[in-house]
Amino acid sequence: MSEERLMTEEELAAKALHHTFVYHAPDAVQLKKYTAVRAQAKEMAFTIFENCPESEDMERAVERLRECVMWANASIALEGIAHV
Repeated sequence: MSEERLMTEEELAAKALHHTFVYHAPDAVQLKKYTAVRAQAKEMAFTIFENCPESEDMERAVERLRECVMWANASIALEGIAHV
C-alpha cells in the first residue's frame, strides 16, 4: 500500500501556475466553443458600432468586449480549472 503525500501550498501554487501558463492545444469541442464565443462577440461589436455614437465610451465598450472574449477563451482552454 503506497502512502500518498499531501501537496504543500507552494506545490499546489506551482502546479496551478504551470497549468495556467502552459499551451493548451484545443480539441474539436473547444474549437466549436471558441467559434461560438467569437461569433456572438462579433455580433455584439457590430450592434455597438451601429447604435453607439463614436466616442471614448464606445471604444471602451468594444475593448471590454474583446477582454470578455479573451477571458472566455481562457476559461475554455483551462477547462474551468482555477488559476492562482
